[in-house]
Amino acid sequence: MLRDNFVSIVGQANAAPNVHNIQPARWRLEGDAVMLRADPARTLPAGDPHGKDIAISLGAAAEGAALALSAMGGSLQPIDSQGAGRPDASHRLTAGGGGDPDPLSSAVSSRTTWRGTFAKASPGNASALTRIAEADDVILASEPEDIETLARLNDEASLSFFRNRDYRRELRSWMRFTAGHPEWSRDGLNARAMAMNGFEARAAGVVLSDGVFDWLDRLHLARFMISELQKTMSASAIILFHRSVDEDYFAVGRRFYRLWLEITRAGLAACPMAVLADHEDIAAQVMKRFGVPGDRRLITAFRVGVVCKAAAPRVRLPVAETILPS
Repeated sequence: MLRDNFVSIVGQANAAPNVHNIQPARWRLEGDAVMLRADPARTLPAGDPHGKDIAISLGAAAEGAALALSAMGGSLQPIDSQGAGRPDASHRLTAGGGGDPDPLSSAVSSRTTWRGTFAKASPGNASALTRIAEADDVILASEPEDIETLARLNDEASLSFFRNRDYRRELRSWMRFTAGHPEWSRDGLNARAMAMNGFEARAAGVVLSDGVFDWLDRLHLARFMISELQKTMSASAIILFHRSVDEDYFAVGRRFYRLWLEITRAGLAACPMAVLADHEDIAAQVMKRFGVPGDRRLITAFRVGVVCKAAAPRVRLPVAETILPS
């Protein structure tokens, strides 16, 4: 089934979330199996030096393939991974017998990243969040003071990373501030996806440039220019996602995608707040405050809520560009 539906499955799997929308997943058909690995030209050496986010992105892509197979009446066999934990790891996917369609497959087309301000949620949304929080890898922060605490910590962590010039330059290289950018509809984070109007996008491009950002930071203004406090405070809740310290990040990525689809199926949109987990000291503060066990690690946080207008269209490379020659 994988061979007969290879292009369709890859197309659906490529809808999975991936870090900064750099789309690192590459696929190759080998007999009746599919090999999945990262494109070595699409990495984030400053923001993801150990390849954690790449591994999570590949895991999400693999889960996307499993969901696509499920919708076709098939299933994905246990994945054979070679070199797990390394940037050059490869993952062999094979199809198994049929089963019941995965109920989350219906949420793939509507999943989106909402980086704007949220609208007011309904009681039904709150009930759905409570059900999601019953999972043993989820902690729900829905009290206003908890959301504000996480919002301020998110801004603090973001400022810390933005002060790193290499990180800032790398992020800017994946940001598309105007529709005239040649990669606007292909990859990265365009202004529409970042919920920016034309003026905001042009201003962001200036603010994040080396000399301007450093100057604003010396004046203690940079923190206000990059703040997401009000957007985060508008969320219905923040979901803290944590997993065992012993779990491979590729496996984490599969669960990460499923959790996001559960949020989507509940009628909510989400935006990851990965810096809360990436900043070691702040991650420790979050884990202590919200009672994350010591044998777990914080993977990310999602701010979740109801969107007040249509989200930006999903931007992806043509499927053919993600498939390697056999």
